[in-house]
Amino acid sequence: MNKQLVVEIKGCDDDARIGSKCAEALCAYLESHTNQLQYLSVLMSFDVEAMRLLARWRKRCVMEGFEVEQLSRIKFLLLRDKEDCLLSDPSTVRSAGALVSELQLDGLYCEFQPEMLDPSKSFDARACSIVGVWNYALKQPDGLEFFDRLLPRGVKFINSDLPGDLLTSFRSKNFGFWRRL
Repeated sequence: MNKQLVVEIKGCDDDARIGSKCAEALCAYLESHTNQLQYLSVLMSFDVEAMRLLARWRKRCVMEGFEVEQLSRIKFLLLRDKEDCLLSDPSTVRSAGALVSELQLDGLYCEFQPEMLDPSKSFDARACSIVGVWNYALKQPDGLEFFDRLLPRGVKFINSDLPGDLLTSFRSKNFGFWRRL
């Protein structure tokens, strides 16, 4: 089975520690079920303390030689929305980048912003440690032409709400997979 999971640890307004509690539980689970590591692709959260716990866990595991090869494949990403990492405000980008560096994470997973598509803004995800983008259907661009413009700029992950024209686009290119549907 070649399935890859993206795990997002959510927070909760009623319990500020819920993200950390979830991260602790996930670490304990993965240590006792090491065969599950092969199915993880990304671990991410908005919760800084949850990501701090996950990063410490990864560092400890690597130091102890625990499943190093499997852990090195998994991306540990800090989620930021455009209020926390506004590309038109270099200080928020620097702040988010500093947090990623401090926590020893693999990068940011940011909300889409128009600057990402504007060639005059010289946006380059590699320079910002931004490796992922999510967007909202009907509110932000979401389609293959959008993806084709982000990927060359260093974006490694793109979250899609599967726009209505996605299947049509694939069918028009005669992909064999869609002919079987």
